[in-house]
Amino acid sequence: MVSQRVNYDLIAHAYDSGPHRGKEVDPNLLAYLAERGETADPLRILDLCCGTGNQLIANQPHVSAATLVGLDLFAGMLQNAQQKSEAIHWLQGDSAFPPFANDSFDYVSNQFSFHHVQDKVGMIEGVHRVLRRNGRFVMQNIAPHKMTGWIYYHYFPTSYTLDLDHYLTLDELQTMLAKTGFVNIQLECNHFTYEQELAQFLVLAETRVAASQLMAIADADYEAGLARLMTDVNDHLIPSYTSEICLITLHADKK
Repeated sequence: MVSQRVNYDLIAHAYDSGPHRGKEVDPNLLAYLAERGETADPLRILDLCCGTGNQLIANQPHVSAATLVGLDLFAGMLQNAQQKSEAIHWLQGDSAFPPFANDSFDYVSNQFSFHHVQDKVGMIEGVHRVLRRNGRFVMQNIAPHKMTGWIYYHYFPTSYTLDLDHYLTLDELQTMLAKTGFVNIQLECNHFTYEQELAQFLVLAETRVAASQLMAIADADYEAGLARLMTDVNDHLIPSYTSEICLITLHADKK
């Protein structure tokens, strides 16, 4: 674990509604393009659980000739995305059953939402099916099993219990990808500690919808954690909390 100056843009990716989510081009996409090189086939990119579309919009200037598709289960998210760009194809559907033909995409991404998918095996199999030969799947998320000291878990401990149920371990993820037929599976962990100002975190926690961890727990557990946090902030005895987080990136190719 490395203690370093906190990158709030990076940490915001761990919050489902983080204000900075996906505002920079996906570096994993750029790496894939560099490896892929020039090809006569037009590039096709799919973002599963795309939300309001920020990641695809950030990618668009770097792949102007490509076909970009965003799939999300919720119409409200897609309406927001549509207002940002009409050049991207926004479709409503279940990521566990991507409504596309076999061998449709070169690059499929999923950012910080796999834990919400009920049929995880179905989604991984669906990704493998819609990827073209030599296509790449990239998933980004947090790893709760490796970040017990995250500030959310400290003040709202039942969120940790729930996350252990919703998130697969890293070994489980890699095994699932391998069983589905993916190759060249690579896992990168960015695990570090950072100082979180409690007053700043209180503002975020009071906006309960800012993180699925807070939305998932019972109201009583949320209120208890918020009261404890308010006490620490008001007493000024604990101005900050040394938090930790583990962000993961999984790469897998279709042979």
